[in-house]
Amino acid sequence: MEPKSFNVPPSPPLQQDPLEGRQRTLGVVVRSRVELFGLIYVIMLQFLAGFTLGNVVGMYIAQNYEVPNIAKKIEAFKKDVEANKKPPE
Repeated sequence: MEPKSFNVPPSPPLQQDPLEGRQRTLGVVVRSRVELFGLIYVIMLQFLAGFTLGNVVGMYIAQNYEVPNIAKKIEAFKKDVEANKKPPE
């Protein structure tokens, strides 16, 4: 019995690194501006999403729970410290 032969197309040639032999900055290569702008957009999106979520949660908590007014507490603390301060001798 003879083994079957398969028609396998040849593999494509390997592509060379276009930056091969060039000096790389800090070991990181940004291959195109699209990657750089994509990274910037992702960072901005993460910031805006976190900022928006923080504001929404803060508004919900302020409307539905008794959150103390910190500014009034600080003013009361300052008045208490001034009232209990010893005069210089």
